Amino acid sequence: MPQKGLLILKYTYGEDGNPYSNIKVGKASGRVYGTEDAAVVETEQIVDVAVYTFGGQQIERRRIGAGTTRIPLPTGFYIITLGGTGHKVIVK
Repeated sequence: MPQKGLLILKYTYGEDGNPYSNIKVGKASGRVYGTEDAAVVETEQIVDVAVYTFGGQQIERRRIGAGTTRIPLPTGFYIITLGGTGHKVIVK
């Protein structure tokens, strides 16, 4: 039982989700990395891909097939989701 004046906070992160975000961070369903002028997605299956700015604005959404897909992007920081799993990417 909490003592008077004691504040208890509970934070939940990981595969159960972050209460302050709608993007789950968990096991990767593919490989995502940044290159010059693009992000590269490598996956062994068909997957839904969404690209977000770090400000949370969705700038692209598409379904890609197995293999390597190059997504042209301007220089910046992005969150790319593969089937709902988020990956942080830097495009140079």
